[in-house]
Amino acid sequence: MRENQFEWVGFYGELANKLIQYKNKRQELVGIVNDIYADGNVRMPLLELENDLIDIDPFTIFGLFNRYGMPPENRKLVANRLAAAMGISRAVPEFPDEIPVLDTRNAVYYRFKTDRNDDDIDILWNLFESALSFSYGEDCTSELSIYFDKAIRLWNNGNAKITMGLFWIAPDTFMSFNYRNQWYIYDSGKLPEDVVQRLPPRVSKIDFETYQAISKTVADYMQTADSPVKDFKQLNYYAWEYSEQINNMLSKNANSDEKSESSERPIETPYRKDDFLRDVYMSEEDYDELSGLAKSSNLILQGAPGVGKTYVAMALAYSLIGLKSSKRVQMVQFHQNYSYEDFVEGYRPVGGDFALKDGVFKAFCQLADADHDNDYYFIIDEINRGNLSKIFGELFMLIELSKRGNTKISLLYSGDSFSIPKNIHIIGTMNTTDRSIAMMDYAMRRRFTFYDLKPGFETKEFMEYIENREDERLSRVVSAVRSINDVIELDDSLGEGFKIGHSFFCNIEDEDSDCLNRVVRYELEPLIREYWFDRKEQCEEQIGKLERALQ
Repeated sequence: MRENQFEWVGFYGELANKLIQYKNKRQELVGIVNDIYADGNVRMPLLELENDLIDIDPFTIFGLFNRYGMPPENRKLVANRLAAAMGISRAVPEFPDEIPVLDTRNAVYYRFKTDRNDDDIDILWNLFESALSFSYGEDCTSELSIYFDKAIRLWNNGNAKITMGLFWIAPDTFMSFNYRNQWYIYDSGKLPEDVVQRLPPRVSKIDFETYQAISKTVADYMQTADSPVKDFKQLNYYAWEYSEQINNMLSKNANSDEKSESSERPIETPYRKDDFLRDVYMSEEDYDELSGLAKSSNLILQGAPGVGKTYVAMALAYSLIGLKSSKRVQMVQFHQNYSYEDFVEGYRPVGGDFALKDGVFKAFCQLADADHDNDYYFIIDEINRGNLSKIFGELFMLIELSKRGNTKISLLYSGDSFSIPKNIHIIGTMNTTDRSIAMMDYAMRRRFTFYDLKPGFETKEFMEYIENREDERLSRVVSAVRSINDVIELDDSLGEGFKIGHSFFCNIEDEDSDCLNRVVRYELEPLIREYWFDRKEQCEEQIGKLERALQ
């Protein structure tokens, strides 16, 4: 931790004190915001429908330079323009990575003008004012409690947004209860078990009484000799630092299909776009396109073996919710015997009788419905291996985006009225080379968007990975596979969807000299024989490329 690690606190505090003066001069504040973006050097985030801004709250003002993925130079530019407009004397600081920031897709604290109530933005100003007064030592707990509870119930607000806003303006008084800090407090093992057991359970929208109880329990522990952390600023820093260490550890040797099932961890750690791009051999442009599809439609990732379909699906979902969460990202694998009873609901033997049990997807929908402010991703591996009409049953219609949350149907066994929540996103994976599986029927295909995952051999990151391995045999085998892929692409009976993927080479162990041999002879060569099962000469020619590369 640097000596000036918390230099930002002074600037944020002065900005808060200046902002409160605009509580009753909000049109002037709107003018300042418009002026910040007037020259187009920084693009204005979406603050209102068509950015026709008529009102704004103070937390969203802080969010103008506290958004995830915002370039540091843009953060400084926006903060400097705010400081100049409001007469702030302190210099704009460097912004250390541990400062909690808003999700770019959810960067305002209010609904847009056509949907919000008349007093929504007033509630946020009142919370801001009472929080500042509370931080000065004034006795305003009652007012703060009222406005905290009202603000957190506003649409699209939750624990992370409301408490990080309070942390921005008074980090010595208020603890940020964002996902990373929740993990550090409850799950990381850094706090003693007896302290954790005294904490209230986590819910998506805590009230002020619960927030105070959590804050007090943590603060009391921080004052003991056993705690290396002494205040909420340090807690936030150490939570960030430790989560980075965990993320770096978990990201080693990524990029393989085989690892995908173990990528879901019992602890919840932050996971963002940068983490995805570090773990997956994909360009930023392709990621942006893929993430847009996953947020706006049902998505199927399709490709040949080894392109990392399952791993990409999990990593994509984690990056879109900003967290490695086994609660909000779940996966099943379809097969020919998978049924409606497994997926939605059905009778199961219990003792000497049968009982109606919820299936995995119905249970996941109920989980998401109770937490509608957050997105949930349901991943169906090998989606085309199941009989989709049979598995989905009457839910077949409900997976259409236009029916989400609006249309209810009665379930087959229970008769319960059921709908799929709007915050559920479905990602499927499909092996394009499996000739034993019938193609998806049209009715199902039109409910999904299909994205082709391609081998990552040409990506800069994969080429650097191979170069850094300093393994001549591995380099030769990779070159041979690229040559084979050229043949596959031009073959009328195969094509680009059959190209061999890069992930076969992501877990080659340095200390195991036979590992590469096993990958070639027991994974790649059988695949090639399947591709050209009716053309022996072509088959042997391509296998010969691999065998020569191994020598």
